[in-house]
Amino acid sequence: MDIFCWNIRGFNCKIKRRGFRKWLKANQPIFGGLLETHVSHVKTSRIIQGVFPGWHFECNYEFSDLGKIWLLWHPSVKVSVFHKSLQSISCFFNLPFVSTQLAVTMVYGSNCRKVRKQLWADLNFLTTSPSVSGSPWSVLGDFNQILIAHEHSTGDQFTSTRGMREFMQCTHNTQLQDLIFYGNSFTWTNNQGDGVISKKLDRILVNDNCHAFLMWVAHLDGLPTRSRIASWGFRSNRIAAS
Repeated sequence: MDIFCWNIRGFNCKIKRRGFRKWLKANQPIFGGLLETHVSHVKTSRIIQGVFPGWHFECNYEFSDLGKIWLLWHPSVKVSVFHKSLQSISCFFNLPFVSTQLAVTMVYGSNCRKVRKQLWADLNFLTTSPSVSGSPWSVLGDFNQILIAHEHSTGDQFTSTRGMREFMQCTHNTQLQDLIFYGNSFTWTNNQGDGVISKKLDRILVNDNCHAFLMWVAHLDGLPTRSRIASWGFRSNRIAAS
C-alpha cells in the first residue's frame, strides 16, 4: 500500500497511536491523511513525529481548532499544497517511482448538509482551476454522505434525498467517479444491534485522467470495531492493491 486516508476518530490515546504504528510498519504507506484526530494544535508536531518520525505534514487548523485533516508524507515524496478549506486539503505529489505529478484532495465532509454544500462548491472550483484542470486527480476520504440508494442498508431504489442529489450533481460537474474497489460495501455503522444502520460514507473518486494514467483498485475498510480507512497503492504491474 502507498496511499491511505483514515478516519481515526481521535488520536490522543497512546494505545490507539501504538496500534496505528503497528499498522504503519506492516503496510508501509508513504503518503496519506488522518481525519477527525481531535488533537489540539499545540500537540500536533509532537504526536506526528512520535508516530511518523521524519515525515512532513500539513493540517487545516486555520479552519478548525482541532484540525479536522492531517496530510502526511514520507520524505521520499514531493508534496505541494495548493488549496485548503474546512473540509479538504488539496496538493500535488510525486511518488518516487512515478514521474507524473498527481493531484490529491483529502476530504472530511461535515455531517451537516448545508455545510457540506461548501465542500461541493470547493470541488467544483478545483476542477476548473489551473491547478487541477488536465491533471490526474483523486478525491478521497470521509464524505459523510451516500451517493446512491443502495449505499444505505435500509434504502430502496426510490430513495433520493437532497444531500444525495447535491453530491451526485457535484460528481457530474467535476467528472469524478468511484475507483473500482474491494472490501466492505458499507464503511460506517451505528452499532445499534437489531436496529443497525450501515452506510458507505468513505470513498475514492478519480477523474478520467487518473483512469488513463494508471489502473487502480481501491480498498475500503469499515468494520464496526475500528476506524475507517480508504487506501490504494501500486504494484509492479501497475494495478493497485492494498
